[in-house]
Amino acid sequence: FSPSGNSPSRKDPSWKIPSQRGEKTGTFFTIDNPSVILSACKKAGRRDGFVLRVYEAAGEENRARIDFPALDLSCEVALAPFEIQTLYLDMHKRTITQTGLLE
Repeated sequence: FSPSGNSPSRKDPSWKIPSQRGEKTGTFFTIDNPSVILSACKKAGRRDGFVLRVYEAAGEENRARIDFPALDLSCEVALAPFEIQTLYLDMHKRTITQTGLLE
């Protein structure tokens, strides 16, 4: 796991949750490897941020870069065959860290 990029001084937080009035907010994240699948993205239960769960689906060791364009933030994950990783995205600190599966 390797986070990169961090710009907490950004003034226009285009990452805000949509108002449900039909505005287009842009891409929240991208994953550059089709063998690495996002299986969950949810609001963190005990913290102010989001939990993302990714897994390796091809049965091979794989790496993927996950980009969050609106936050100028990215991380790289290395996964063993069929491995699941849980990541915590802190929206205020603009950091990504690995966390426990039970988050």
